[in-house]
Formats: sequence, C-alpha cells, structure tokens
Amino acid sequence: MEKVVGIQPQIDELKAIASEIQASEALAAFQDDEEEESYKELCEEFEERMMNIHMEVANHYPLKLEEFERYFLDTDLEGLLLPRLLGFSVLRGYHDANYKYLTPQDHFKDLLLAIAKSPNFEFIKNRIGQTVQIGFLLSSDIWITNLLAEIENKRVHQWLAAQKLEKYYDPKVRKSAYVRYRNQFNAYNYFTAKIPTTMGELKLYYPSLKHFLFQRQRLRLDNSNIKPEITKVLVNPIFADAEEQHQILFILLNFFNLEGEDRTTVKNLFNKFRKDSPDASDEYFAFLIEMYENKTILGSDSDKRVMEYLDDKIKDDILSYYQLVNELHSKGFIHADVIETIKDYLSRYKGLSSQAEAVRQAVLRYFKQWIDNAGNTDYPDYFELFKTFTVYMDMFGNEHFNQQLEYSSLAYIRRLLKHYTDKRGRDYQDIKKFVQHTFTEVGFMKEKDAVEMFKTKRKAKTAG
Repeated sequence: MEKVVGIQPQIDELKAIASEIQASEALAAFQDDEEEESYKELCEEFEERMMNIHMEVANHYPLKLEEFERYFLDTDLEGLLLPRLLGFSVLRGYHDANYKYLTPQDHFKDLLLAIAKSPNFEFIKNRIGQTVQIGFLLSSDIWITNLLAEIENKRVHQWLAAQKLEKYYDPKVRKSAYVRYRNQFNAYNYFTAKIPTTMGELKLYYPSLKHFLFQRQRLRLDNSNIKPEITKVLVNPIFADAEEQHQILFILLNFFNLEGEDRTTVKNLFNKFRKDSPDASDEYFAFLIEMYENKTILGSDSDKRVMEYLDDKIKDDILSYYQLVNELHSKGFIHADVIETIKDYLSRYKGLSSQAEAVRQAVLRYFKQWIDNAGNTDYPDYFELFKTFTVYMDMFGNEHFNQQLEYSSLAYIRRLLKHYTDKRGRDYQDIKKFVQHTFTEVGFMKEKDAVEMFKTKRKAKTAG
C-alpha cells in the first residue's frame, strides 16, 4: 500500500496494535464467551493506546485526521475506539442556527455503516446510542433514509431507525441536546478541515475551516504543518477579493506566528487589501467585533502581532486603531494620556460604529481581566479603580459596556462576601458602604436591592 506522508508512523503503529489485538488473550476470551464484559476488557486493554496515536495526528497533522481515522475501520481492530471517533465525526459537522448540518456528513456515514456491519455491533451499539441520536437530529430526513437503505440487517436497521426521535423536531430541544453532548468532548482535540481549491468549495468549507482555525488557537497547538496549506488559500487567484479569503487572512494575522515566505505573503496581502479595498476597514472591524462577541482570545499579543504587519504609510482606520491600542498596552488604561487619546479617537466615529465598539471591547478586556483575577484583599484597589471605570462609562455612554462591567463587578462583590462573613468587621462594612453608595449611583443596583444584599437572613423558627 502507498505510504501516507506525515502520518505513516502512526498508521504503522495502529497496524501493530491490530496484530496485538488478534493475538491477545482478551480477544480469545471474548470470542470464547461472547459476553459484553469480555468486550469491555478488550476495550480497556487497547483503546487508550489507540487514542494516544489519534491525538498525535490530531495535534500535528490535523488535515489528515479523517484519512487516518479510516484505518480504524480495519476489522482486525474489532471496532475498538469507533464509538469515540463516531462522536468526533458528529461534532465536526458545521450546523446552521436551527442545528441542522450545512452539508452532508460523509465521514459520519462511513463510520456508522462500518459499525452497523461489524460482527461486534451488539456490543458497540451500547456505546453509541446518544451519538447516533445527536447525529440524526443534525441531519436531514432524506439523509437518514438513504443511510438506513444501505443497511440490510433488519435488527440493526430497526435499532438505528429508533434513534431518530420526534422530540428533536423542536429546534430549541435540538440545541439543548447538542450543547450537552458537545460539552462531554471539551477535553479532546478532534478538529480537522478541508482545504478549498475552487470557489464553490471555499463557500462550502469556509465555516468549518474558520471554526477549525479558532480551535487550534484555543488549544494553543503547533500549526507548522497547516500553515503552508492555509497560505495556499490566500494566494489562490480564484479566491482573490472573496470575503472568506479576507477572513482567513485576518485570522492568520491575529493568531498565527508566521515566518519566512508565509509572513511576507500575509503582510503584502494585508496591506494591498488595506490600500485597494474601499471596504477594508468595515470588513476588518466587523471581524474584530465578531471575535470579541464569541469570546475568542484577543489581547496584547494579537494586537502587537497585527501591528508588525501594518504599513504605516497607509493612513486608515485600522492603523489608527492599532496605534491607540498599542498606547493602551504600553501605558495602561488608567493613564491620563490614554484616556485623552481614546476620547479623541471616539470623537471621529459614531458611538455605534465598529471602530468605537472595538475600542470599548479593548478597554473592557482590561477591566474584566483585572476584576476576574482580583483576590479578596484587593478590594481597596478595586474601589480606587472604580473611579476610572466611571470615567470610561461616561465617555463611552454605552449600555452594553456598562452591563459587562456590572456583571463582573457584582461577581467580585459576591466573592468578597463569601470570604468576609463577619458583618461587624471593617472589611465587610467597607464593602457594604461602597456597594450601597457607588453601585446605586452608577445604576448597577437599585437602593432596595443594595440594602437587601447585606440584610441578615433570619432563620425560620422550628415548631415546638
């Protein structure tokens, strides 16, 4: 068989495990008694090693992950790890707002058909019920019907058909079930993507490609093996000026450490985009706002990275923004010069503009970072810092900004009250005085609620 570049060592290791399984006492015991407990013991002996190999490919060769997973269909592996791979395949598919796949999921189908035809189906099915239900709720009725038509075994056909549940016709129920299921896989890296080569493929693959790139960033993974492939998308003349191409460019700018030709290519493309496109600022700031709203990691590192790519001869909104946030990072949000610079910047843009919102989010990021990391003994500094909060609240005049400060501030106060429980103590009284005066003054709380927060709860008297 032709060797697969990059992942051949993992393929060879998986084949070696298949040989070990076939020669193992655990398999012999299972074949002898055909009991579920014996199959579980077989899983326990080999699946962890198989998962470790899968993780190597997912971390370092993610674009070859689905290709690698097809080697798990080898019958000598006895269906081990297929339940987990099936779950990965379900979660990779990109869905719309109604929690329906945007494209048919062929890999999910292939894995499920392999399981359905496995001689160990009766034992595997006990580990895939919820996965199949989630995969089916995301899929179209026609897709499910076509899949079931390929399964000749009536017993298997009936079991699979029973996993299509009526309650999932409600989009809200679909969303709730999907989110609960997805949370079970938070510890795993199972993300992959297809690299488009035509405009049709770009439109089709872009949502999942974008999600894939964000997950690589979230997990802080090594991206050296995928950078060349992603760069090909940027330089492909077919995609010139496509919005999706611009978005990929923005992602690379903010989140990837590029070197050599990749770095030069991205820098030239970005500055050409800034110079030639009349919508450059609108597109870029819309991207930044989306990142903030999705709680994607943006910070001083990403801002400094973008700043290094900017040609300062091109005087645009993007340059102005990064010059501002660079000052914010170097001097801090409390500094009077920074406050004046932000005030001057805002005077050039409408309050609801993306440019103004990006600055609000940059400042809010610092506020939230401080509050979220503040300890119990830091509350006097918080009281002092709140004076700066009010300056920005007045300057921005933005309800969403105020709400975010309110949520973080109230969360910190609740943490303090769990620690300082002596109601006659100075710490408790200082916190009480601050909340009842300042929070009511800025509109974080009504006076009645501020009083109620510090009221001693009376215990109900017991009868008798």
